[in-house]
Amino acid sequence: MLLENEKIKIRPLISSDVTKDYFNWFKDKLIKKYVVNTTYKDINHLKKYVFENSKKKNILFLGIFTKKNKHIGNIKFEKINIKKKSAVMGILIGNKNFRNKGFSTSALTMTMQYLNKKKKIKYFFLGVNKKNIQAIESYYKSGFRISKEKKNTLIMIRNYDLLNLSKFSLGTAQFGMNYGVNNKFGKVK
Repeated sequence: MLLENEKIKIRPLISSDVTKDYFNWFKDKLIKKYVVNTTYKDINHLKKYVFENSKKKNILFLGIFTKKNKHIGNIKFEKINIKKKSAVMGILIGNKNFRNKGFSTSALTMTMQYLNKKKKIKYFFLGVNKKNIQAIESYYKSGFRISKEKKNTLIMIRNYDLLNLSKFSLGTAQFGMNYGVNNKFGKVK
């Protein structure tokens, strides 16, 4: 599997993708603040994590790369349930130089479209810290909406049945006719 557009390439993450740069992402204060499971003892511990997750059937663990093959982040779908048509996901743009430039929104859109088309996944869930405003904005751009609020966390859902919800409108145009607010008689003429 390889997904790509004009900005990025996305493919399954493998142990050889675990480099010193990747390991160092987890020393970043912002990542420590907002990402769960950032305490890897050493690079081998991280390689083991990547290897184990790449072998699980209900997980899709992907690396996000620039067009020049620079590893800049990861996106992971887990608890993939074909019967319920659902998955839980998380994304990390680990390389600071590529944050807030649309890479996460692009990666989210591409991967969710892929899973919707190939696996018929309709419901994507994620949890995000309420203070992680930049991530929340990216999720909104990708079609996620808040489903639940917990103490410090928002649970968000992306429902592919409502694919173009942000572009959907409902209403009527009256054009001077006697219906809606212009109907003073209760009947359409």
